[in-house]
Amino acid sequence: MADEPGRDAAAVHNLHTHRAFVAVAVAALMWSCSADAIPLFQPGAGTGPAVYSVVMAGDAHTCGVSARGTFCWGDGDVGQIGDGAGEDRNVPTRLFAPLGLVTVDAGAAHSCGVAADGRAFCWGEGADGRLGNGGQQDWLTPALVSESLRFVAITTGTAHSCGISTAGQAYCWGRGAGGRLGVGNQLT
Repeated sequence: MADEPGRDAAAVHNLHTHRAFVAVAVAALMWSCSADAIPLFQPGAGTGPAVYSVVMAGDAHTCGVSARGTFCWGDGDVGQIGDGAGEDRNVPTRLFAPLGLVTVDAGAAHSCGVAADGRAFCWGEGADGRLGNGGQQDWLTPALVSESLRFVAITTGTAHSCGISTAGQAYCWGRGAGGRLGVGNQLT
């Protein structure tokens, strides 16, 4: 221990004791953060843990699909929870309508999902047309993206969304800045 230049034996001993204490503290912290310590998200009190097939986290909200339906929780001020209230939710909250979604994605302030029949829905902040329904208003409940298109997948970004149709074609809508829509310009 006295091999460290410029330190006396007592200082080196204290340094090693401190390092050992820190190592034990870090190990204890890591143990307390194990998967067993992570709380299960439950849709509704007393119903038991939900089994999710998909969970996607956005900027300040999360959505998941379970056999019991589609649930979102977190920041909901512009409708990204999809329950019609426009309020934050600290527990998983079921979407306003049972749409039979099989996948869901959470963006910055909007969410989108695809139903078993291929219909795509988006809800939350509508600025720049990011909900894909032709408008720019916020939607507190899921709004149909297209009457005619059917999708197999959908994803959301900060201010835009994209989906893959059943024909394998990519469609994007929302803010086009930086060319993010892939249509050759930066328009919305």
